Amino acid sequence: MMSSSVAKSASWSDVKVKPWHNTQKQQVTATRSMLVIEMRDRGQNRKPLQRGRNLSIEAIQAVQHLKRAHLHSNPLDHVFNSKFRRLLKFDMIAVLRELLRQNHCLLALKVFTLLHSILFDY
Repeated sequence: MMSSSVAKSASWSDVKVKPWHNTQKQQVTATRSMLVIEMRDRGQNRKPLQRGRNLSIEAIQAVQHLKRAHLHSNPLDHVFNSKFRRLLKFDMIAVLRELLRQNHCLLALKVFTLLHSILFDY
């Protein structure tokens, strides 16, 4: 640190330099930090109205159970009654879309026939 005589004096000849002590190294650093805050349009913060390809946990589990039962040639009626019929209509359609996306066409056809009978059975 500089002595008080430096602040009053205009010449550097009056400056006295003190040696650093190795036991106590004190380094004073002045840092300038800048915080930048950006504001976005409020419309960008909103989530989309349509869920898109996001599946609910129940829909993912239903797809997994249907694929597992179809792979092991188990009857699908138990899976349809226990897992699929409990889903919301939107999730049922999402399961159908996911099976079509994964190219399980025969399984998707069975889901479609059940979905058609559930939705249009008055």
